[in-house]
Amino acid sequence: MRYLLCLLFVCGTIACSSVPQEQLDGYPQFTPEEMGVNVLDKLVKSPTPRYPSLALEVGLEGYCIVQFNITPDGTTYNSKRIKCTHPIFTSSSLKSADELLFEKPMYKGQRVIIKDVSWKVSFAISK
Repeated sequence: MRYLLCLLFVCGTIACSSVPQEQLDGYPQFTPEEMGVNVLDKLVKSPTPRYPSLALEVGLEGYCIVQFNITPDGTTYNSKRIKCTHPIFTSSSLKSADELLFEKPMYKGQRVIIKDVSWKVSFAISK
């Protein structure tokens, strides 16, 4: 029963964090590949994801790959799950992605939006 309730809660979370469109209008958008940069090297703040308690209890390890965009201010928005080894990790991964902070992205002398950034969130139990 606990597993079912947790699964329903986690599966209900598919995408998080949005920014009003008017705050993004006028900024050019690029992917990391188009810019030729490893965006994760520009990470300023990376919170530790909360390990789901049920996963910890049963010894479940895994990861999620999430994708998001970076605003001209370095915050993230439009986080979504791309792949998870188990759905129980989805909510915590998305919350962590929403709390990331990057250096303010610049490209060719102007502030930009970086779109389609992928980040792997791993969940491993310390031995």
